[in-house]
Amino acid sequence: MISEDIKKNRIMEHAFKKFTTVGISQVTMDDIARGVGMGKGTLYKYFPSKEVLLNNTVDFFAARMEKVIEDIMSDDKLAPIDKLSIFLKTIAERLSLINPSVIIYL
Repeated sequence: MISEDIKKNRIMEHAFKKFTTVGISQVTMDDIARGVGMGKGTLYKYFPSKEVLLNNTVDFFAARMEKVIEDIMSDDKLAPIDKLSIFLKTIAERLSLINPSVIIYL
């Protein structure tokens, strides 16, 4: 049986992809539920509204990004200039995947 945390993470991963590619206002809870293979009622058990889902999704991915940045900065094998370069490339790559309408919405 899949744990509740795994289900919530799967929902947030799918929601993040939809929000960042299609745009937040264009994505419905029906779209998210269909995308993860569950009914809308089940989705609402995990996230009572689209706003709650969006807030949780932003926090979830911010925490992931923070972990990636911490890993880069704590790598003793990298010179400071290499850390900065990798850090900036990582941020740029992640931001380039986001539909500009999402940034405007937020």
